[in-house]
Amino acid sequence: MFRCFNLLQLLLFYLIHHTETTSVETTPVTVKGEKGDNATLPCQFEARDIFKIDLWRTKKIFSCQNISCESGRFKKENCDVVIKNVSFSDAGKYTLRVHYNNDQTVLKERTTTYQLHIHDMISLKKGEEQKLDVLLSNTYKVLHQPIESTEWKEVWNRANDSKANDFLANETGTYNVLDFKGNILITVTVTGTGSSETLNKDDKHNGTNQLPVWAWIVMGLVGLAGLAGLVFLVVWLLIKHKVIKRPQRLNRNNGHGAYHNDQLYPLQQIRGP
Repeated sequence: MFRCFNLLQLLLFYLIHHTETTSVETTPVTVKGEKGDNATLPCQFEARDIFKIDLWRTKKIFSCQNISCESGRFKKENCDVVIKNVSFSDAGKYTLRVHYNNDQTVLKERTTTYQLHIHDMISLKKGEEQKLDVLLSNTYKVLHQPIESTEWKEVWNRANDSKANDFLANETGTYNVLDFKGNILITVTVTGTGSSETLNKDDKHNGTNQLPVWAWIVMGLVGLAGLAGLVFLVVWLLIKHKVIKRPQRLNRNNGHGAYHNDQLYPLQQIRGP
C-alpha cells in the first residue's frame, strides 16, 4: 500500500514538472514590411530559458534550438524571427511557437500569430499595364482607390474569376489585396505620368511641367516680341506727344499776341500823334 502511494506521488510529480502546457495568443500581431526588405516577427518574450522555437504557416517552415541560427531566408535573433528579402508570396498568416522553461522548470509553449502585410510602390508610363503577382492562394479580392478619391472599388474577385493567374494594374492609386477573412495581405501604390488616367495628383495641378522644350522656346520668343512691341508703342506715343503739342502751343501764343495788337491799334488812332 505504501509503495503504491509513493508511485502515485512520483507519477504526479512527473506530470507536474514535465508536462508541456500551452499559452495561445488569439489576436494576430500585424507586421508591415516593404517588398525587397527584411520583416521581423517580434517574439515579445524574454529570450532566457527558451528551449526551441518553431515557425509555421500551413506547415513548419523554420525551427531553431540555439540562441541564434539561420536557415534560408529565415533568421532567429534572440527570440525574434527575421524574414529576409520579403516578396508578395510571404504575405499572410504566421504562427510562432516558443517552447520555454519557467522558474519551476516546467516546459511550456507560447503561441503567437502574425499577419504579415507587404507594401510596394510602382510607376506606370502612358498607356502602360503592369503585372502584379498578387493573386496568391489565399487572395480573395482586390480593391482599388484612385488618387483623388476616398472610395474603394472592387476590381477582382476570386468568386468571379477563380482561374485567373495574372492581375494587371493600369490606373494610378492604391490597390489593396485581401484574404478570405478581410485581412490586408498586400498594398501596392501606383503613380504615373503621361495621360489623363495615369497622371498623379501633382501632375494634374501642374500640367505645364509636361510641355516640351520647343514649346517653352516659342513661349519665350512670343513674350519678348510682345515686350518689344510695348516699348515701341510707348516711345512712339511720347514722340507724337512732343511733336504735335509743341506747334499747337506756339500757334496759341502767336494768336494771343495779335489780339492785343489789334486791340491797341484803335486806341493809338484815337489818341493821335
